[in-house]
Amino acid sequence: MSFYMGVKKVLGKFLIKCFYRCTVEGEENIPEGTRLLVCSNHISLHDPIVIAAACKRQICYMGKKELFKIPVFGGFLKSLGAFPIDRKSGNDVGAIRHSIALLEKESAVGIFPQGTRHPKVDPAGTPIQKGAGMLVDKTNASVLPVFIFTKKRKITPFFGKVVLKIGKPVSAEELKLGAEDLGGNEKYKIISERIFKHILELQ
Repeated sequence: MSFYMGVKKVLGKFLIKCFYRCTVEGEENIPEGTRLLVCSNHISLHDPIVIAAACKRQICYMGKKELFKIPVFGGFLKSLGAFPIDRKSGNDVGAIRHSIALLEKESAVGIFPQGTRHPKVDPAGTPIQKGAGMLVDKTNASVLPVFIFTKKRKITPFFGKVVLKIGKPVSAEELKLGAEDLGGNEKYKIISERIFKHILELQ
């Protein structure tokens, strides 16, 4: 058993049932053994933990590089499959390459199409970044749409309730249909917007 699965076995049920009081819908939609980009709306710092605890597969998430500089904690994050990204640079090539390498190894990578957190607002009106679309275009990974639902669009451990809705995987072919001949940034934007549309349909 990997370190990740060991930690999940010990803490997973507590996090889902007690800490986040989370109900999971659609867990059967998570495919095994394929390259998978897990995409969801983004309402809090807790989002990656909730999704990781609920999913039967290990999901590798990007985290801001400052977290990895914290003694002990940074090493713990790496042991769980997380990897740093320099958000201030606006284009962390190393993090992008690492994401692509993970997907090419048939791993699952988590990314938020919104790019940053948007608590307490309707996600339909938030801007969408091109990163998810680029990863789909570069790797032909399928996308697993996930929607995090709470009444106040924020996560309050122990007191609030969370519903995690997991949709059916969407193929790269479907997401890229009709956009194959467009320029990179325009194509990535269209794919990302299509991904987010699938996420919003789970509301």
